Amino acid sequence: MGMGCSVSAQLTVQDGKADCDNNQNEESPKRLTKPDPRCPLSERQIFALSKSWKGISRNMKDAGMLMFLRLFETNKELKKLFGDQFNKLDTASEMIESKTLENHAFMVMCTIDDAICNIDDIDYVLTQLASVGRFHTKIKSYDGRNFEKIEDPFLMAVKEVLGDRYSINIDLVYKKTIHFITETLSTSFDREAARIKAEALENDNINENDIDKDVDTVALIETSDSQIIDSNKANNIDDITTKIEDVA
Repeated sequence: MGMGCSVSAQLTVQDGKADCDNNQNEESPKRLTKPDPRCPLSERQIFALSKSWKGISRNMKDAGMLMFLRLFETNKELKKLFGDQFNKLDTASEMIESKTLENHAFMVMCTIDDAICNIDDIDYVLTQLASVGRFHTKIKSYDGRNFEKIEDPFLMAVKEVLGDRYSINIDLVYKKTIHFITETLSTSFDREAARIKAEALENDNINENDIDKDVDTVALIETSDSQIIDSNKANNIDDITTKIEDVA
């Protein structure tokens, strides 16, 4: 899962929107604005999420490392997407000591944090997640289905950090939230990948048409030359015939 790429760092840090304390307050959920129908959560669930997430946002590095340890434990094949920097990390202790992994895990958590802290601004969230999803089409051999593989590791990390505060209701809230995030990332990735493929096919067709035109032009020139040569031959034969008749 590569959500923590440099582009996501720009998305989550530069405009400072990922601040749950500023974006959410302690008022009763009854007073909250009715959520956008595109949002997977109810008013009460948004309120519960904003309160609960504060415990995670204060421990994002720990939560991020727990998430990636679980991710690579259950999906070892994903490490190859990161090249040697992660592929050489064989044990949990090596991963824990890796600053590169820690930084990447933190940036992934920043992307998730940005979405959760702004869940009441669904246009912003969809725009930011779409940008991150599209960016991943630049990663060789990346599959949009990889996004969903972060869901269980994320839930495990949240449960570990929250401890006794992780209730059945909170579990449902986080399941809905992380699925919404990964589904949005996957959808935007697939759309961009399809656009790139269609553009490549169109360019191939244009090139093939150019080749066909060149072939037709060459054939036309060859036919024309052949006709000229045949005409010259005929004229020469007529001249020779005329000269023979004159001699006779």
